[in-house]
Amino acid sequence: MSQIRRESRDIPTSRRILSKTLAFLVTGALAAASAGAAATSASAATLSDAVQGTVTGVTSNFGNTGHATENINSLADRNPATKWYATPGGNPSVENPIYAIYTLSAPVAIDAYRITAAGDSASFPVRDPKNWTILGSNSAAAAADANDASWQVVDTRANQTFAANYFARDYTVSAPQSYSYYQLRVTEKQGTSSNLQIADWTLLQLVDDSGAVSKKIEFDSISANNGLLNANASLVSGVDYLNGTGGLTEANNYLKTETHSSGTRQLAGVTNGAWVRYPSVDLGTHQALAVKVRYDAAADRVFNASISIHVDSLANTPVVTVPLPNTGASWGTYGTVIADLTTRFTGSHDLYVVFNATTEGTRQYVGNLDYFELLYTIDKQELGAVVTQYQALLPDAALYPADDFQAFENALTAASAVLADDEASYADVSAALAVLNQAGSALQWIVIGEVSALVTLANGVSQSSVTAASWTALQTALSSAYALTSASSHADYVQARDALQSAYDNRVAVVDTTTTITSAPETIAWDASATVSVSVSAGATGTVNILEGATTLASATVGEDGNAQAVIPALTSGSHTVFAYYLGDETHKSSTSAAVTIVVGEKPADPTDPTDPTDPTDPVNPVVPTVTAPVISSSIQVFGATTGRVTLSASVTGATSGTVTFRSGTTVLGTAPVVKQGSTHWATLVVPATLKVGTYGALTATLSADGKTVTSATAAGSFKVVKAKLATLKVKAPKKAKKGKKTSVKVSASKLLTSKAAASGKVVVYVGKKKVKTLTVAQIAKKRGTVKVTIAKKYVKGRSLTVKATFTPAAAAKAGVESSSATAKIAVKK
Repeated sequence: MSQIRRESRDIPTSRRILSKTLAFLVTGALAAASAGAAATSASAATLSDAVQGTVTGVTSNFGNTGHATENINSLADRNPATKWYATPGGNPSVENPIYAIYTLSAPVAIDAYRITAAGDSASFPVRDPKNWTILGSNSAAAAADANDASWQVVDTRANQTFAANYFARDYTVSAPQSYSYYQLRVTEKQGTSSNLQIADWTLLQLVDDSGAVSKKIEFDSISANNGLLNANASLVSGVDYLNGTGGLTEANNYLKTETHSSGTRQLAGVTNGAWVRYPSVDLGTHQALAVKVRYDAAADRVFNASISIHVDSLANTPVVTVPLPNTGASWGTYGTVIADLTTRFTGSHDLYVVFNATTEGTRQYVGNLDYFELLYTIDKQELGAVVTQYQALLPDAALYPADDFQAFENALTAASAVLADDEASYADVSAALAVLNQAGSALQWIVIGEVSALVTLANGVSQSSVTAASWTALQTALSSAYALTSASSHADYVQARDALQSAYDNRVAVVDTTTTITSAPETIAWDASATVSVSVSAGATGTVNILEGATTLASATVGEDGNAQAVIPALTSGSHTVFAYYLGDETHKSSTSAAVTIVVGEKPADPTDPTDPTDPTDPVNPVVPTVTAPVISSSIQVFGATTGRVTLSASVTGATSGTVTFRSGTTVLGTAPVVKQGSTHWATLVVPATLKVGTYGALTATLSADGKTVTSATAAGSFKVVKAKLATLKVKAPKKAKKGKKTSVKVSASKLLTSKAAASGKVVVYVGKKKVKTLTVAQIAKKRGTVKVTIAKKYVKGRSLTVKATFTPAAAAKAGVESSSATAKIAVKK
């Protein structure tokens, strides 16, 4: 396994210090909790393009898939000889970008990336990218949608240029995050040409390659002075070195030592087939395990380069062959690679370094070589730190899916074995670290999946299918679930899951109803009222209105038998089509009856002065104010409720102002003004929240207007004011406990009453008749609504035990709040 480091001006020295935080990432519908472990290390680091090998798929909006070497797959192949040539037919822009999307086999955090210009960039610089953004995502939807909302900005660059053919530039990422999908989104090119071309887009990671005790050999050490090796009389061709084969001039084709512009010496003129002998390289008692090579391989001069190291003889099988990927577009950019030795050795040996490359056009060289370094130890510092941090998760196995945690344990065991193995190779350590990090990042608390599943179930409930209280409870629980983040604790997720499960399980359905007009007169006299009898399907409560079009003519309260009678005041002459509309209640949907026709007779002639139709003595048009019996909106009101209170309504005729006083028997409930609603005058009273607990019947409405007072008939229905309850009180207990051993239960209590007012009082926990714990509601609220109560071993006896939690309201609230309790039963096993 080898990894390459490029030393580029785009990567500052400070980025050579590796400081990674390893964390477990959570994925869905919710946004996710983390396992919380982290490991960090700081040491010299190099850039590796090994992560590019995890790219499993490449897509684009302009893939050029019909071309063999210029399609979208060429972007990911790490081969500058091929390129991605996109022909969109127009210049890219922020609104219409040209993009490429990489799909990785597992989430990876990149520390940098490389953009390599095409091989003909110098001839067509207008095709080079200028402005772009790198994005990352962990959503599967992102693979098919470049505009998916899950995409997050990783890096943005503007006004970039590429100096030559195959020119490669590395760009650092300021805040690496793990993603399964990466997107290159080009929004502007260098020129007005509509075509875009890029040889390679390569993902890079910083990897630790320091800390090894080593033997360093400078490639230029074969000759003390600069110049061609064949000009050095102390060196013999075929014994100390051999020039390579190539079609270049002698000065360029022959091995030589020279001083680089940085001031360091290097071996140059290295072509395919050349080799150099380094005599008597003495490792002493140390054993060489791996080799590190520092070199310069320009993309426009080097292709498919490698070196092989032979011990003692060229005829011996090489102990290692090290690929030398290109380090830059042209000469001047150094990189390093590390590779394991296939055969380890110690002692003093002649080492033969053989240079190989594929010659192609101007690419005739292997590279300029700085040094190679034989490593005696393999750095395991980062692996050790990660193993230590992950071991802290072992006691929490029950929080994770069994299969995932087993895979994690297997990876941890394997990594620990590599850590303890003195014979472990560089590849072994790198692989163990990668597998362990992948297994660790895949861990997700079981409760996260449970919350996600419950969120799906709750979102499938329609508002019209449940009561208002059930809907409010579901939405409150959903809001708590949506508020969870990767920083939320396991307890936060458990609490959200339990609240959502309770709201879903305890939802109350709203049922359909049928409303029928059972009787109504077909004809009535001009000045007569009409009584309409209505039946609503069993169980319904509330109000029925009789309407003609959009005008309400009369209202009545549905009795316990589902029947109601509404009296329509005198109507105008002619045919009237009316229907009944049931308004619904908390658990019953509204419904409409079929229409019936009532024919009103002709108005009789006026025997009095027809010019004074408002004459009180006029038997035809007397001005007599009337008020209907109160219409009750609901049969129940919770004491102290701020919403959902009962309203009493009465329609008024013969008056356009005044007040209506509503009574229950002789008890005054309140007074409301007469106001116009549509074509009818009404008075509506919202029953006071502090009305005492009890049943209120014999309801009447008294109109006071223009010095006149008139009282309605008594309404057929009634309503109740009931005590508020604690919104939630639960005891969660294990199914069984061991006899003579202590156990525990969880007591949950809400901080609100069913009236939405704050609860106050005590919750007492009993085992049988024995009081074991007393808590205030405020104390439970401080524990996020749930308190763990330990049951002493002396109570764990017999075949079972019953745990009961009883809520008693504070003395000041007892008049309007009732006590409540919850129980749980635990089986006792030997």
